[in-house]
Amino acid sequence: MKFKIFSIALFCILLFLTACSDSTSVEYNIFAERNETDRIFLRIETDVTDEESLMEIIKDIRRNEKYKQYDSVYLHIVKPGPENYDDDDILEQSIMRARFANTEKGLIQTGLEELGTAAAEYLYDEK
Repeated sequence: MKFKIFSIALFCILLFLTACSDSTSVEYNIFAERNETDRIFLRIETDVTDEESLMEIIKDIRRNEKYKQYDSVYLHIVKPGPENYDDDDILEQSIMRARFANTEKGLIQTGLEELGTAAAEYLYDEK
């Protein structure tokens, strides 16, 4: 009887944790980070190209505690490519650029007007 109650309680806890999970189902890889004192620039690779999925990546990064320490965060999302990207490769592989602010100072850095918002530029062009 105790085992049955324990099993039900464990199942309920797992169900609750799964429902509360904010993690995205979109797969991506952060392959470069450039830190400055108060902001960070991320280069992210993903196979997805639809705008909705790309916005999910941005939301996932915004929820990540690691990036909340910065005043502002800049994302450059690209299609997977060669291991050693150069600037021309990045521009050619670009899918989306985005930025968001975590603080008032970040609002000034990003040019955004309100915390809790992000600016994103969808760049994908089917070739």
